[in-house]
Amino acid sequence: MLNKSRLLILILPFILAGCSFTHNNSTQPPRPVGNNTSSPITPPATSPSVPTQVTQENIERFYVVHGRRYAIMKSSQGFTETGTASWYGDPFHGRKTSNGEVYDMYQMTAAHKHLPLPTFIEVTNLRNNKTLVLRVNDRGPFVGNRVLDLSYAAAKELDVLQSGTAPISIRALDDLNILEDQSRQLQANKVNYIQVASFTEHSNAFAYQKRLIANGIKDSRIVQVRDSRGQNLLRVQIGPINNGQAYDQAIEKLNKIGISNTLLVSE
Repeated sequence: MLNKSRLLILILPFILAGCSFTHNNSTQPPRPVGNNTSSPITPPATSPSVPTQVTQENIERFYVVHGRRYAIMKSSQGFTETGTASWYGDPFHGRKTSNGEVYDMYQMTAAHKHLPLPTFIEVTNLRNNKTLVLRVNDRGPFVGNRVLDLSYAAAKELDVLQSGTAPISIRALDDLNILEDQSRQLQANKVNYIQVASFTEHSNAFAYQKRLIANGIKDSRIVQVRDSRGQNLLRVQIGPINNGQAYDQAIEKLNKIGISNTLLVSE
């Protein structure tokens, strides 16, 4: 068990900064695979890397990486998990994490595929029983059955740097996470769309939309946005997509007519 004074030292900076936490899980795309990992392998839905707490009742929204859909949990209350952890440092140091914060490899943070962002967890290295309190603020790892990506600093403290991976247990710290869960629920009413094309000319956008309708895809829209250079863009999107099943069905229809380069967007 953690020494209470040590636990307070570890979590106090996060508590003081709590008002500035970012609760939007979709502002940034999930980062690619970090250090000490091989080429991406997407496990089947029955893989042990999918926690038992990821149920239809506990899914808030989802995201897509390497063509695979990953659920985001509404709440971390009571969450526990065992599995393999890896770690990541450079070249991700200084880049944005999945909830919009800047990744600092020297902070006590971690990446998880399904937990809400942010979530406080207690992580134990089952090889040496070393334990740390970490804050999940990123998505990953997306390799095999690994369940957690540790920051460089966390991996160093848990003695994982040299081995690259280690068996770990995860326990959500419910008392710290309950306020985050409540705040997140107030902001959970986001809508997903599948973006299929982007044009600068209205005629091209409308022609593309007609192609979709002719192939039985009628729930499309054209959204006008302005890019960083001030140029108007017309984005063709499918939706709204209310759940994972609807996403899979839409992707299947698009693939049948030769459209595979898509992007999941939320608003």
